[in-house]
Amino acid sequence: MKEVDFLYGAKAIGEYMGMTSRSVYHAAETGLLPICKVGNRLFARKSTLIAYVKQLEEESLTGLTTSVT
Repeated sequence: MKEVDFLYGAKAIGEYMGMTSRSVYHAAETGLLPICKVGNRLFARKSTLIAYVKQLEEESLTGLTTSVT
């Protein structure tokens, strides 16, 4: 059985990301995470969240190595 890539609702997104539902709503409102809102529901793709976190990690590591040299 193929795993579903979509997360539906703040609770599911929060459980996946290790966040509270309130933190997910805040992240969605402020654009801190790639989450879309359809009506009153939040949606996110697991693959997009993983790619976004990887990008943040790479940017963080790049910033660390540039500041050290």
